Amino acid sequence: MEYEKVELLGLKDTLEHLLDFIWKMETSPPYFYGIFDRMKNNIELFLCVQAEDVEYLLEILDRDWKEANRKLIGIQYYDVRENNPSVDLEECFYLSGMIAEMSRFFERNERKRREKALYQRWREEREDEENAIIFG
Repeated sequence: MEYEKVELLGLKDTLEHLLDFIWKMETSPPYFYGIFDRMKNNIELFLCVQAEDVEYLLEILDRDWKEANRKLIGIQYYDVRENNPSVDLEECFYLSGMIAEMSRFFERNERKRREKALYQRWREEREDEENAIIFG
């Protein structure tokens, strides 16, 4: 549980940096800005109330991440230089790094979710086999 909270703190920090970065670059925030803000707020609330159901929060964050990556209007289509052609390439790499860091967070959680589901299925099959032997 503590490990997951540390990861959530890292994601929250990345979201804060990303939101600050976009806020400085844009006069009108892009579509995904509000989604990232909601994600940051959900993490803050979760940590503030010391909630225990991290799985539920991860489902919500995953849903929002998918929405922020929506085709044609999501983060992957965002070009910071479109409205600010003078933006330094180093800042573009900084933005790409933050997005990649967030993507890795959700990839790790997806992998954990799949592993947990596989383990659960294996356990159920094993219990079924043991019940068949006992009651069979």
